[in-house]
Amino acid sequence: MLKHNSTGINKKYDEGETLLHIAVRNKIIDIIQLLIDYGADIDAKDDNGMTTIDYAAKSGNADIFNFLTEKSVHGIRFLQQIANMLIFNKRS
Repeated sequence: MLKHNSTGINKKYDEGETLLHIAVRNKIIDIIQLLIDYGADIDAKDDNGMTTIDYAAKSGNADIFNFLTEKSVHGIRFLQQIANMLIFNKRS
């Protein structure tokens, strides 16, 4: 059982994935929420430099993507970059 001491919650496993990466990859929203509540790092990167937000975007799961971006400062910046790209492309 997880405790509020989040020392091991951000431990890296195969390919540098954290438990949160694995939960996002498997689209298990209840576990994602639990891990974040217990201090999982949304912005942790795997060995390929991908964050959990990248995993959610790649999977196409809008609910998980939106949930993670709301919880992450980097996620908000990511959304701003996408919005800027869309605006720039529309002007071109």
